[in-house]
Amino acid sequence: MVYVRACSVLLEMKKRCQYVDWIFYTFACVQGAESRAVMAEEQLAQLQRYIAQASITYQREIMRLRGVVSKLDLSGNAMRSMAAAATGLK
Repeated sequence: MVYVRACSVLLEMKKRCQYVDWIFYTFACVQGAESRAVMAEEQLAQLQRYIAQASITYQREIMRLRGVVSKLDLSGNAMRSMAAAATGLK
């Protein structure tokens, strides 16, 4: 009878150990997921900062190039007008 009781106790202890192992495994998985989420949030924040800065840089470059194009366009029109006036073709 003692042997049966000892086996029963050992079986119960094994189940509890398995349960504790499962809890630790689950906890480790949750911690891993949380750390990956934190890293993903930081990467997202870095990308958002980069996109905001790049957008400002590109907008400034677009404005600069528009100014260059408008100066070229004005000088091109002025040159055409001067050429037309020189040939008498208005």
